Amino acid sequence: MKINETLLKIKPEDLEPHPWNRKRIENEDELDSKRREKLREEQIKFEESIAKSGIWESSPLLITKEKVNGKYQILRGRRRFEAVLKNIKRGKLPFNYKIPCLQMVEDTQEALREAIFGDNDQGRGYSFADRIEILKTLLPLKRLLSAEKGVAKGTGVIAELERLLPFWTNSVINKTVTHLRRLHADEMTYKEPPEEKIDNLNRLLLSILQLHKTKTQRVEKVRKEITKLEADLKKDVHKIEQEIAEYSREFGKGGYKAYLRNYLKSKRPEFQGL
Repeated sequence: MKINETLLKIKPEDLEPHPWNRKRIENEDELDSKRREKLREEQIKFEESIAKSGIWESSPLLITKEKVNGKYQILRGRRRFEAVLKNIKRGKLPFNYKIPCLQMVEDTQEALREAIFGDNDQGRGYSFADRIEILKTLLPLKRLLSAEKGVAKGTGVIAELERLLPFWTNSVINKTVTHLRRLHADEMTYKEPPEEKIDNLNRLLLSILQLHKTKTQRVEKVRKEITKLEADLKKDVHKIEQEIAEYSREFGKGGYKAYLRNYLKSKRPEFQGL
């Protein structure tokens, strides 16, 4: 990455962040109250320091060599640039304040990547959504969704992203790609297995289906047999109940149970020993 060492002073309205240069800020929804408050205090102090001293010439913004749609694009220094805009709006910096900047010698894709994602940019500060957008600017979505298995070592998506984002950790890249693939699960592309493997899988699948069909038929047969046995048992029980009821009527009031109670208490010899 080559930088033109000539310091320029540029009006804020002639600058804008490069599309790749996204905010690196922790997701407040995932922070506890103490951490959230600390970040806010740090931001307030940072903006106050910009209001007091502006941007030091020893720490200029890095911008593109050429304008895009009438504006230079900021490659490094987005946070300082936004602090300047806030302070101009609040009247703490003059409306005609100019920002010290250095320009790239060339705006090649490789140089822009190194300028934006190099040095202290490890990827952790971005939200998942921004990380995904960054990856999409570097590789086509179809490539990002392509399978890792079955490819030569060093030629997979992760390896390619590690080359494009040398300062991002392997963990950050892996998590971001995994998250992206979950979001696009329906679009994932997989390497077609060999024809022989497909035939074996089909045979196995047919065997499983046939076994399932046989087992299902056997279960259905047993279920029908059980249903028939239940029906026959109900008939037998009903028949016995009818016989008991008929038998009970012969003994008059109270049925045979009352008869037994009365005569078990009697002295008749036929009931002795019962």
